[in-house]
Amino acid sequence: MFLLRHGRAEMPDAEGQVWNYSDAALTHEGRARASQLAATLAGAGVEAIFTSPIPRARETAETIAGATALPITADGRLREVDIGDFEGITLSKLRETDQRFLPWLEVYFGGRHAGPDFHVPAELAWPGGESVADALRRALPAFCAIAAAWQGRTVAICTHAYVLQAFLCHVVGADVAQYWSFAGLPASLTLAEVSPDGRGVLRTLNGDTELPSFAGGRLALRERTVPDGAPDLRSTSRIFLIRHGQSMVVEDGEPVYSHNPIGLTRQGAQQAEELAAELATVRLNAVYTSDLNRARETAEPLAAAQGLVPIVRPELREIALGDFEGMTLARIPAADERFTPWLDVAFNERFPSVEYHHPVDLAFPGGESVVDVYQRVIEPFLQIVRDHLGETVALVSHAWVIQPLLCHILGASLTDYFRLQLRYALPTLVEVDGNGQGVLETFNRGTSVALAPPAESRVAP
Repeated sequence: MFLLRHGRAEMPDAEGQVWNYSDAALTHEGRARASQLAATLAGAGVEAIFTSPIPRARETAETIAGATALPITADGRLREVDIGDFEGITLSKLRETDQRFLPWLEVYFGGRHAGPDFHVPAELAWPGGESVADALRRALPAFCAIAAAWQGRTVAICTHAYVLQAFLCHVVGADVAQYWSFAGLPASLTLAEVSPDGRGVLRTLNGDTELPSFAGGRLALRERTVPDGAPDLRSTSRIFLIRHGQSMVVEDGEPVYSHNPIGLTRQGAQQAEELAAELATVRLNAVYTSDLNRARETAEPLAAAQGLVPIVRPELREIALGDFEGMTLARIPAADERFTPWLDVAFNERFPSVEYHHPVDLAFPGGESVVDVYQRVIEPFLQIVRDHLGETVALVSHAWVIQPLLCHILGASLTDYFRLQLRYALPTLVEVDGNGQGVLETFNRGTSVALAPPAESRVAP
């Protein structure tokens, strides 16, 4: 299910007024982005598009459908939050009227950074209108009906920022109160795989958006200096969380390793070089890495491109498999069938669910659980954040390290870690405060995740 926000619209209008339910058309930039998104989705196998009837969403959906004759269904339940008495309000008028709603305009139109203390609470209703939680209660039945009716197929939903963010909370099991933790960028590629109840796995978030668009303009690029006076600049750290490149293709009968000093495969080395090239435009202040070879070999070209030396932090190493280290895949189910979901999800591309995944508190014999990993890495992670407030860094680690960190950042339960499936050497960008909480700007950035997911079965964890 592609979850799409409409392209940028002509809002605020010429008088500085914001109209959520207006007939505002897409801007030139908005139409261009919608066309780019249409080109990206042309090979994605989308069979139907569902859209809000509000013109800016409808125009985006029609652009995506293009000449392919895809059916478009407008559903009023997918419309944006009703702002009631604030229709047509300006920022200056809002300052005088009710400052509780200032984050609404300053985040979406002023480039401010949403955070735990700067967002419109999900249960706070606009006067005469809805709250974000109300909008989710209204839109969720439509979302789940689409999910149930189109199982095994691919569709797109074109909606609005608040509704999109609320849907993402539902997909990954987070409370709607955390809606602000997902960056809802205009006409950007977001993909989730969901079961009939709408719960599922996030595959990519804002996967095709250019780097300068992330972090509210605070992502420091080599060709651009972020003004020192930019709001929130010194109170947050921008961190690229990166899983290492491919390290091992596990054939039948070969052992699986976690802490063994295996390095990158040829494909993994190429992924590391591509990552370094992609982030070359970003000014990184530091590159951190796990002490395991596959992470270090991913971090080294990235750091070299920045004129840096990777900082090795052993605490960032992957989960310990304990007695399973070096065991063949065929032997593990016979040794303990509780670990079969791990094998099926990690090696056989099985869709994880509440009923079928590796439990967060299930420790490998003689090794660790995901909870153990979280307890090991959270304080080192927070120290990295606090050491780099106002800066941008990269952290190269492992799937079972980054997943619980993302749960912390998003305010989600650790039990839902499996809903954030990381690909090899694709950047995930977060902007977080000193407590490690903040906004997920992009997840698994890259269109390959959505268009041609690589066969990652039989790979090292």
